[in-house]
Amino acid sequence: MRLKQPELFLAPLAFVFHFTWEMLQDPLYAGLSERPHGEVRSLCLTATLGDVGITLIAFFAAAGMAGTRFWFTAAPRFPVVVWFATGLLITVALELLATRANGRWNYGPLMPILPVLRIGLAPILQWIAIPASLWLLMDGLFRGRSDVTRIIQ
Repeated sequence: MRLKQPELFLAPLAFVFHFTWEMLQDPLYAGLSERPHGEVRSLCLTATLGDVGITLIAFFAAAGMAGTRFWFTAAPRFPVVVWFATGLLITVALELLATRANGRWNYGPLMPILPVLRIGLAPILQWIAIPASLWLLMDGLFRGRSDVTRIIQ
């Protein structure tokens, strides 16, 4: 697959991954089980759109450091560090803001909490697992290698 604008492939893929994650982590947040199903799905959709925005910000930060929007296929790994760090830093800031400063959401009893930051583990894992998956998929697809064995190696 060869595209001149890889972000046009990245954004919908990120949407699918993040929306799935958002729906699966519902039980970790307080009060969602008591809300109407449509309202919860709407909240998940809103969170997903924010996640896609963070994904694109992190993508362009890595591209800026690498000097190319195809940084994910290059051998140097510094852009990959920028990709992960940008997503994680934005996520930590948003979690701190949403849980402490404005109380937009609260964690339920099932959410594992990171002791030092006192934020949920699930959002942090989200910004490790999903970007790792996206990076590997983008690398494989844009290099013309769509076989799963290359990703596993």
